[in-house]
Amino acid sequence: MFVGLDVGGTFIKSALLDENGKILRRGKTPTESQSGPDRVIENIRNAIYSVIEEGTTAIGVGMPGLVDMETGIVRIPPNFKEWDEVNLKSPLEKEFKVPVYIGNDANNYGLGEWQFGAGRGYKNLVVLTLGTGVGGAIILNGRLYVGSRYAAGELGHITIVSDGPQCNCGNRGCLESFIGTQYLLHRASILLRRSFDEVRELYDLAVSGNFTAKELFREYGRYLGIALTNFVHIFDPDIIILGGGVVNSFELFKDSMTEEMGKRVMKIPGRKNVVVKGKLGDDAGILGSFYLAKKNGRV
Repeated sequence: MFVGLDVGGTFIKSALLDENGKILRRGKTPTESQSGPDRVIENIRNAIYSVIEEGTTAIGVGMPGLVDMETGIVRIPPNFKEWDEVNLKSPLEKEFKVPVYIGNDANNYGLGEWQFGAGRGYKNLVVLTLGTGVGGAIILNGRLYVGSRYAAGELGHITIVSDGPQCNCGNRGCLESFIGTQYLLHRASILLRRSFDEVRELYDLAVSGNFTAKELFREYGRYLGIALTNFVHIFDPDIIILGGGVVNSFELFKDSMTEEMGKRVMKIPGRKNVVVKGKLGDDAGILGSFYLAKKNGRV
């Protein structure tokens, strides 16, 4: 058996899984990301204890930030207070006496969709998570591509408008600064003159026929289509998979996204520009962490 964790800024999702990736038990533990590394690590321990059983052979963890997959050191996870160079692997292995494998959360999400979801059977794919941030994972020739410093896959931080708004990463005009949920809801509040707390509220307004809400999603699709064109030209993937909370509104931005890609992508024989929704939802990260652990970190 294996334990898989998906560590978010608010909650830690945990699960006990069998050899085939079937989830046997689930847990959900507060992260308390603003309370410092010691408290977060203690909560990760608690999350593992909530599901682990005797006979567990390895633990996989998906963690925000730059993750050195060899050493288990996690660097600068966003929204985690006082966390910089923290070794997460060593204290967990000492506690649970089994191997622990740490990966970036977006990469683990991509591993999950590749092995168990919409990416099954493909060797080259790009996975993009659409939420407050825009994360990504790249699978090339059947291997997770992490780069020379485990920093590859920051797909939300490609520049799509040279003089665009300031992004949290320090750059200007990043994809995330145009399609992250904070930008989308802020723009909606200005144009519609009311506040929005969740994308679902804007979605419901668009579905009810509100022209401005529908146009905001069409604009979202156009920006996304520009970014996906770049990914197609760089990676030539078999398929692109979209996950994250905003993907629940896929029907509202799919057409404008597809139209934008149709205008921009180079016409190569056999290229189909397949873009689909992920199949696993919130389980993608847990299943990716399981796969990372089952493969002893060699993904």
